[in-house]
Amino acid sequence: MTNDFIKQITEMNKTAADSVKALTDINTKAVKTLSEKQLEIFNIVFNASSQQVALASEAKDASKLIEAQTKLAKTTSEKVVAVANTTQAVAETYKTELTSWVESGVKTAQTAAKKAA
Repeated sequence: MTNDFIKQITEMNKTAADSVKALTDINTKAVKTLSEKQLEIFNIVFNASSQQVALASEAKDASKLIEAQTKLAKTTSEKVVAVANTTQAVAETYKTELTSWVESGVKTAQTAAKKAA
C-alpha cells in the first residue's frame, strides 16, 4: 500500500512538473513574441518622429509641410495597423496553445482520478 501511494505521488509530481514546464514554455514564447511586436511599433513611431523633425526643419512652406505630415501620418498608421494585425494573430496562436494545455491537463486529471478510484 505504501509503495503504491509513493508511486502515485511521484507520478502526480512528475505530471505537475511537466505541466508547469509546458505552461512556462508557452508563456515565455508569448512574452518574447509580443515584446518583439511592441519593439516593432516603438521603432515605427520613433522613425516617424525623426522624420517629423526632418520635415519640419526642411519645410519651405506650410502647405508642403502639412502635405508631407499627412503622408507620414498615413504611412505610419498603416505600418502600426499591420503590426497590430500580426499581434492579434500571435495572440490567437497562444490562445489556442493555452486551450490545448488546459484540455490536456483536464484529461490527465480525469485519467489519474480513474486510476485512484
